[in-house]
Amino acid sequence: MATNDSIHRMRRLQVTFVELKAALLEADMNERRLEPHMVPWPADIGFVIGPSNEWLAEVIHSMPDDGQLDDNTFGNWDFKAVSPELRERVMVLVRDQQRLLTGWRPSMVDLSTAPVITPDTVFVTPQGIISVINLVGHVRNVPDGGPDRRRITSPVAAFDADRFSWVRTLSRFYRLDRGQPGSRPNGWPTDGEASNGNDSVDGDER
Repeated sequence: MATNDSIHRMRRLQVTFVELKAALLEADMNERRLEPHMVPWPADIGFVIGPSNEWLAEVIHSMPDDGQLDDNTFGNWDFKAVSPELRERVMVLVRDQQRLLTGWRPSMVDLSTAPVITPDTVFVTPQGIISVINLVGHVRNVPDGGPDRRRITSPVAAFDADRFSWVRTLSRFYRLDRGQPGSRPNGWPTDGEASNGNDSVDGDER
């Protein structure tokens, strides 16, 4: 869950759908530079957190402990303790990444229960030449069964680089929705408008 401190360390950008796609594709290209051994890398799948990312590997091989870890902060690479819940989430994520590399793609059935996010803001946390990206937006089909509301996701790990119809965060799949043509859901600017700051974050991904 994102904390107030981790949110304030991030660069907050209100984005159009075009800008969101550009940010994800740039992150994917940076990951490809860091992981040249990952061949073939599917053209229709992008990774913000690469399949052999050292953070993922360290979490998986860390012994579960009672230590607390902010799972939206990737700046601390020297983990001494990882909660069992975070370790399990990372292991499921890595399995999904490996399936994506071998040709599996989430079907409409797979995504039918996934929450739907209409993002209007991204949080970008630089980590060297790569960046951690969290989405913020209105979420429908909320996982805990609660009301539709604005939420910040955990970091994006993979995404549909072909149609941009879904993202896979550290925690789960989301379906991406850009809203109805000509509408501005949740303050999403039109693609021709300049980006502005956005301070509204009132929910966290669980």
